[in-house]
Amino acid sequence: MKKALLSLIFLAVAVMATAQEGPSRQWTIYLVHHSHTDIGYTRPQHEIIAEHMRYIDYAVDYCDKTEDYPEDCRFKWTCESAWIAAEYLETRPESQVKRFVDCVKRGQIEVTAM
Repeated sequence: MKKALLSLIFLAVAVMATAQEGPSRQWTIYLVHHSHTDIGYTRPQHEIIAEHMRYIDYAVDYCDKTEDYPEDCRFKWTCESAWIAAEYLETRPESQVKRFVDCVKRGQIEVTAM
Protein backbone atom coordinates (compact mmCIF):
# COMPACT_ATOMS: atom_id res chain seq x y z
CA MET A 1 0.00 0.00 0.00
CA LYS A 2 2.79 2.42 0.91
CA LYS A 3 4.63 1.59 -2.34
CA ALA A 4 1.50 2.36 -4.37
CA LEU A 5 0.98 5.66 -2.55
CA LEU A 6 4.62 6.66 -3.02
CA SER A 7 4.39 5.76 -6.70
CA LEU A 8 1.34 7.99 -7.08
CA ILE A 9 3.09 10.86 -5.31
CA PHE A 10 6.19 10.52 -7.53
CA LEU A 11 3.97 10.36 -10.61
CA ALA A 12 2.10 13.50 -9.56
CA VAL A 13 5.36 15.37 -8.94
CA ALA A 14 6.73 14.26 -12.33
CA VAL A 15 3.55 15.37 -14.12
CA MET A 16 3.61 18.75 -12.38
CA ALA A 17 7.29 19.25 -13.24
CA THR A 18 6.70 18.33 -16.88
CA ALA A 19 3.71 20.62 -17.15
CA GLN A 20 5.81 23.60 -16.01
CA GLU A 21 8.59 23.04 -18.57
CA GLY A 22 6.81 24.39 -21.63
CA PRO A 23 3.55 25.76 -22.90
CA SER A 24 0.52 23.96 -21.58
CA ARG A 25 -1.12 21.46 -23.90
CA GLN A 26 -4.65 22.01 -25.10
CA TRP A 27 -6.87 19.02 -24.40
CA THR A 28 -10.25 18.09 -25.78
CA ILE A 29 -12.22 15.88 -23.44
CA TYR A 30 -15.34 14.06 -24.58
CA LEU A 31 -17.68 12.81 -21.87
CA VAL A 32 -20.28 10.17 -22.52
CA HIS A 33 -23.06 9.97 -19.97
CA HIS A 34 -24.48 6.67 -21.15
CA SER A 35 -23.27 4.97 -24.26
CA HIS A 36 -24.90 1.59 -24.77
CA THR A 37 -28.23 -0.13 -24.30
CA ASP A 38 -28.00 -3.86 -23.80
CA ILE A 39 -31.39 -4.82 -22.40
CA GLY A 40 -31.47 -8.38 -21.15
CA TYR A 41 -27.73 -8.65 -20.61
CA THR A 42 -27.80 -7.10 -17.16
CA ARG A 43 -31.49 -7.45 -16.29
CA PRO A 44 -34.79 -8.20 -18.07
CA GLN A 45 -36.72 -5.46 -19.89
CA HIS A 46 -39.41 -5.12 -17.25
CA GLU A 47 -36.75 -4.36 -14.61
CA ILE A 48 -34.54 -2.00 -16.57
CA ILE A 49 -37.18 0.17 -18.28
CA ALA A 50 -37.75 2.44 -15.25
CA GLU A 51 -34.06 3.35 -15.21
CA HIS A 52 -34.09 4.22 -18.90
CA MET A 53 -37.18 6.38 -18.47
CA ARG A 54 -35.35 8.25 -15.73
CA TYR A 55 -32.24 8.62 -17.93
CA ILE A 56 -34.34 10.28 -20.63
CA ASP A 57 -36.00 12.54 -18.04
CA TYR A 58 -32.53 13.67 -16.95
CA ALA A 59 -31.43 14.11 -20.57
CA VAL A 60 -34.44 16.32 -21.32
CA ASP A 61 -33.66 18.43 -18.24
CA TYR A 62 -30.02 18.85 -19.29
CA CYS A 63 -31.03 19.66 -22.87
CA ASP A 64 -33.41 22.36 -21.67
CA LYS A 65 -30.78 23.81 -19.34
CA THR A 66 -28.22 24.08 -22.15
CA GLU A 67 -30.59 25.01 -25.00
CA ASP A 68 -29.19 28.56 -25.22
CA TYR A 69 -25.53 27.49 -25.05
CA PRO A 70 -23.37 27.60 -28.18
CA GLU A 71 -24.09 24.60 -30.42
CA ASP A 72 -21.00 22.62 -29.46
CA CYS A 73 -21.63 23.18 -25.75
CA ARG A 74 -25.22 21.95 -25.60
CA PHE A 75 -26.02 18.69 -23.88
CA LYS A 76 -26.81 15.95 -26.39
CA TRP A 77 -28.26 12.49 -25.91
CA THR A 78 -28.84 9.45 -28.08
CA CYS A 79 -31.75 7.11 -27.38
CA GLU A 80 -30.01 4.07 -28.77
CA SER A 81 -33.14 1.96 -28.75
CA ALA A 82 -36.40 2.99 -30.40
CA TRP A 83 -38.17 0.63 -27.98
CA ILE A 84 -37.17 2.84 -25.06
CA ALA A 85 -38.20 6.02 -26.89
CA ALA A 86 -41.58 4.47 -27.79
CA GLU A 87 -42.14 3.45 -24.17
CA TYR A 88 -41.22 6.96 -23.10
CA LEU A 89 -43.75 8.53 -25.48
CA GLU A 90 -46.47 6.15 -24.28
CA THR A 91 -45.90 6.41 -20.53
CA ARG A 92 -44.77 9.95 -19.77
CA PRO A 93 -47.15 12.88 -19.20
CA GLU A 94 -48.00 14.96 -22.26
CA SER A 95 -45.96 17.92 -20.98
CA GLN A 96 -42.84 15.76 -20.64
CA VAL A 97 -43.38 14.17 -24.07
CA LYS A 98 -43.60 17.68 -25.59
CA ARG A 99 -40.29 18.63 -23.97
CA PHE A 100 -38.73 15.42 -25.33
CA VAL A 101 -40.02 16.10 -28.86
CA ASP A 102 -38.76 19.70 -28.68
CA CYS A 103 -35.29 18.39 -27.79
CA VAL A 104 -35.42 16.03 -30.77
CA LYS A 105 -36.43 18.90 -33.08
CA ARG A 106 -33.54 21.03 -31.77
CA GLY A 107 -31.13 18.19 -32.51
CA GLN A 108 -30.18 17.66 -28.88
CA ILE A 109 -31.77 14.21 -28.65
CA GLU A 110 -31.46 11.59 -31.36
CA VAL A 111 -33.51 8.40 -31.55
CA THR A 112 -31.96 5.49 -33.42
CA ALA A 113 -33.85 2.57 -34.89
CA MET A 114 -32.11 -0.25 -33.06
